[in-house]
Amino acid sequence: MQPNDSPSSDEGPRRPTMLSGFLDRWRADDRVGMASFLITDATLLVDGGGHLPVPTHEVQGAARVAAALADVSETTGATLLEERRINGSPGVVLRDGDDVVAVALFSFANSRIVRAWVVANPSKLGHWNRR
Repeated sequence: MQPNDSPSSDEGPRRPTMLSGFLDRWRADDRVGMASFLITDATLLVDGGGHLPVPTHEVQGAARVAAALADVSETTGATLLEERRINGSPGVVLRDGDDVVAVALFSFANSRIVRAWVVANPSKLGHWNRR
């Protein structure tokens, strides 16, 4: 996943609004609220590179995906979640101070999140933390 400094803003009229709403609930650790933005059988893949206690298998189901995403924030020590464009798509950058500790991408259908991917593998985030 490649960084892009511009906020996510032009993925169509619904995605940024929907992702912003999802992100508000994520910041509040509102797992039930997060799940409401996901399709029932949403999936999540997390790459922690064996460095973090994150799921090593695909997580399935809206409630489980929401919980796993909230847990990633806690596990990585993320104190700031920012909506950003990643590889040209809407995503979220998780930071601990100035350091990027994870990035997340999402796919959408019918204004809901279908699939999420998170990279929290420190060895894959080096280019995000160049100063």
